[in-house]
Amino acid sequence: FVLASVSSLQAHGINGHIHVTAWAIDELDDPELVELFSNPMVLNAAHFGASFPDSGYAVGNNYGELAHWEPFIEAFIQKVKGDHPPPFSSEETRMKVAFVMGMAAHGLQDALFDTLFLEQIATYDGGTQDDADRGTDAFLFTDGHLEHRPEVWAPVDDLVETFQNSL
Repeated sequence: FVLASVSSLQAHGINGHIHVTAWAIDELDDPELVELFSNPMVLNAAHFGASFPDSGYAVGNNYGELAHWEPFIEAFIQKVKGDHPPPFSSEETRMKVAFVMGMAAHGLQDALFDTLFLEQIATYDGGTQDDADRGTDAFLFTDGHLEHRPEVWAPVDDLVETFQNSL
């Protein structure tokens, strides 16, 4: 998963996904969630999970499209719960939980962004989704908002098994 060299990912920009997820986590007030994300490794997993669905576009593979939506997210949740029943006490399990939360945040962001903005962009700017996706990342960069750059971490074995079982 090499994301550092990717500049044309889909669905409101990969940096947009990371940052919207990070900003949402910063606003949490539920004590259990605040505690979960107080671990930098767990927080990183959520941030990278938010970018993961678009990583498929970067490498020309359709796996990312599957990772955007509820059926895959639910299958991954069931896999994690089956392998590591609650309470999720180990750091690795918490990272998996945070990763899937990031993926779910990505799908929700796409649904909201596409529903609320794409028609407006087409109507008022004559733009397309590709314009909007790149534009989102461009203004985040230009306006100095790129403060989150997660390290690559993904539960690859769990993802591969879930993809295999989801096809």
